[in-house]
Amino acid sequence: TIYIIDKQTLNCVPFCSKPNCKHDNAQCAARTRSQGIWMYQGALYVSEPREGATTETNELESYTLYKISLDGSSKDEVRYVGMNLMGGFVHRGYYYANEFDGVRRYSLTDKEENELIFEIVKSNSDYSIRSAYGNRLYISYNDTEIMSETFQVNIGDWDSTAFICGITRSDSTDKTRIEDTYIGSYGEELVMMNVSTHTDYSKLYSASVSITDREGKNEQVLDYIQSDLDTTMFGSVLIDDQYCYQLYVPPITGSKELWQ
Repeated sequence: TIYIIDKQTLNCVPFCSKPNCKHDNAQCAARTRSQGIWMYQGALYVSEPREGATTETNELESYTLYKISLDGSSKDEVRYVGMNLMGGFVHRGYYYANEFDGVRRYSLTDKEENELIFEIVKSNSDYSIRSAYGNRLYISYNDTEIMSETFQVNIGDWDSTAFICGITRSDSTDKTRIEDTYIGSYGEELVMMNVSTHTDYSKLYSASVSITDREGKNEQVLDYIQSDLDTTMFGSVLIDDQYCYQLYVPPITGSKELWQ
C-alpha cells in the first residue's frame, strides 16, 4: 500500500482519494505490490505482477507498469514489463528496471520497445541503476568477491562509462562485512550513502551521507548514521530540499526462485 506523509504534521494516510475505500482492491490507487514508486512528469509509476500471468507468459511481459495521478484519483495501465528486483527509475520517456539479466529499459510510448543496456555475463555479479539526471544514468556494478563500483553513462551511448566511486572487496581484512554505495541526485550534486553491512545483509553496521559533484569529486561528509536494528538499507536514495530518504527492509537472501 502507498502512503503519503505530511512533512510538517507527520500525519500518514493511504494515497487514495476515494471516499470509504478500504484500500484492498486493484482499483484503489494506494494498493500496490510494486518494488518501487517513481515520479515522472506529474505522475507516479508502479510496476505490479500482471493479472492472469502464467508460467507461459513472456518474462518481459510478466508485470504491468501503471501511471497514477498525483491526487490518487486514477490508475492507468501503461504497458507490460519484466520483473524489477528493486530500485529502477522512470526518466526521459523510459522505465529503467533492475532485472535478473541486467539493466533493461522500456519505452513509455512504444509498447513493443525494450532494450537490455547492461547485461550480466558473470555469476555472483550484477548491474543496478542507482540514479538518473539529465542525459546521464548512474549504474553500479557489483562483484560479490572482487569489487563494487558506480559509474556514469550517457543515455544512448552505453560505452561512454566514467568511474564515480567504488571499493575493492578482495582487499578487505574483515570478510563478514560488505561495503555498498547508494546514489541519488539533487541539483548539480550527487548524494551518496555509504553503508557497511554483514555479508548476508542481516545487519547494518554503519552508514554515512556525503555529497560530491557529478564527476564524483570534492566529496564532503554530511552525517554519520549508526544503527543496531536487524535491518539493512536497499534501493536508491531519494532527496528533496530538506531530507535524504532511504528504504529499510528486513534481511532477505535474494534468489530468482524466492522472488517468484
